[in-house]
Amino acid sequence: MSVGALGLVKAVNTFRPDAGFVLSAYAARCIENEVLMLLRASRKRKGEVSLSDPIGTDSEGNDITFIDILGIPPGQVEDQVVRKAAMEKVRQPVRKLPRKERTVIEMRYGLLDGAMHPQHEVAALLGIFRSYVSRMEKRAIEMLRAGMEMDKVAEFD
Repeated sequence: MSVGALGLVKAVNTFRPDAGFVLSAYAARCIENEVLMLLRASRKRKGEVSLSDPIGTDSEGNDITFIDILGIPPGQVEDQVVRKAAMEKVRQPVRKLPRKERTVIEMRYGLLDGAMHPQHEVAALLGIFRSYVSRMEKRAIEMLRAGMEMDKVAEFD
């Protein structure tokens, strides 16, 4: 009902008598368009799932939601999803680095296991000197920075 009223208000506000249309026909079309836009928008949201949507009931008849099953506050879930998406954005360009540089960056910044490893651990794993780890890390960061700048330039083309 309110969507139809919105269509009617839009029709009255945009109607031009000199265009050769009858107000009733124009209003009917505007109302129809509003209803169709609402239906299309609801179809887009059809596949979305909220963490607070009920997925069943417990033995006492209370609704159970995804948040209840996860057992952590909703804010933390959102933070974890955002962090995971950001990490994936970082991992994509890192995958393009040469193998040794990629290993240095992944270990030094905790991209593999979440733990940041010191230079001496990385050096021991790769069988190189600690000072060389530092130079490889610097070179890898420069390569990543250059790749990001090229991506920005490509966006504007």
